[in-house]
Amino acid sequence: MDILNSIIDEEHLNIHFDNRMPSKQGGLIFNNDIYINPRKSTYEQHEYLAEEIGHYKTTVGDIIDQKFNLNNRKQEQKARDYGCKLLVTLDGLIECYKSYFTTEYEIAEYFQVTVPYLRKSINMYRRKFGDRFTYKQYIFDLSNGLFILPQDN
Repeated sequence: MDILNSIIDEEHLNIHFDNRMPSKQGGLIFNNDIYINPRKSTYEQHEYLAEEIGHYKTTVGDIIDQKFNLNNRKQEQKARDYGCKLLVTLDGLIECYKSYFTTEYEIAEYFQVTVPYLRKSINMYRRKFGDRFTYKQYIFDLSNGLFILPQDN
């Protein structure tokens, strides 16, 4: 959450927890105001907040029409990916490896996200970098879940 709080402060964003939001909606941004549904779990609120910050940083204009507008769908995906990178970082995944976290639940708890969001984040990294890639002297193998090894020198 520290990265989210620092972005909120730097960008002068206002966070509102609004009980009037539809139950299916988790978050919404309008100008510098982010609205989060307080009926969601704390971890889901983190996830929606990260996505809304992603919209603030990457989205141009009104992208509500997702059904017929390919550009709007691309902007939505870009904001979601931005949020995933904010919450589930490669550095953090390395820390999980070093801490001997072996289950999705332990890793999700470390990042304060839900297991489905962790999976979504890993899939985002797979889309961006492929099944196998190296980062900071660690090999990431995402072909069948998450597997991290130190790179041989």
